[in-house]
Parts: sequence; structure tokens; C-alpha cells
Amino acid sequence: MKDKLKYKGEILEIGETKFKSKSNFKQVILKSKREDGSDNIVKFEVMNENIELFDNLKPKDKVEIDFLINGKEWKKDNGSKLYYIDLHVVGLKIIKLYTPLLFDEDSIKLSSPDAFENF
Repeated sequence: MKDKLKYKGEILEIGETKFKSKSNFKQVILKSKREDGSDNIVKFEVMNENIELFDNLKPKDKVEIDFLINGKEWKKDNGSKLYYIDLHVVGLKIIKLYTPLLFDEDSIKLSSPDAFENF
């Protein structure tokens, strides 16, 4: 088997399952931070039996994926060539599931019991 690489990030988007060239696939977009603080957005493809790895995940979940780099050449009718690189997910580890807050933390002001004058 080829060497697997790892990527940690937050799920930005999980696409719908589609069918192409005898395979089911979906696209998963992950976001991470670069050293300069800017966003790094990376698109991965999940194929066939690996699609179910993402069944219960949603945007903002944090994951680490194992993936393979697959490159291919495509020749146009005019003879020119294009090169494609696909990042295929082959494994997944959940780091943290996103749980939305049920309230706005900034709107709650807590006071010390000593501040209650008529307690």
C-alpha cells in the first residue's frame, strides 16, 4: 500500500454522495490555520466504503484524516495535457465533536454571593 499522510482540521463542508466512473464518492472540505493565522482550505475525496466514516459528522467537528495522494494525466482533444491531484481519504479519527452552545455566554453575568445586599 502507498504511504498514508495525515491532516488535522475542522470540517467546513461535507458534500452529497455522488456516483462517478463506477464509484460512489463525496467531497469533504477541511479548514486549518496556517502559521500566519490565515485559513488553509483543503478538498478531499471519500470513496466507496470510506463514505460511511463521515455519516455522523457535521461542519465544525474536528478530525484527523489519513489520506493518499493520487495524480493523473488527462489529454485534451487538441493534444495538450492537464494534470490532476486527488486527495483520497482512507481513514478517520475524530478529535472533537462540535456542540453548539445552548445560550450566549456573553449575556450571562455572574456575581459573587457577597454582592447580594439583602440575601
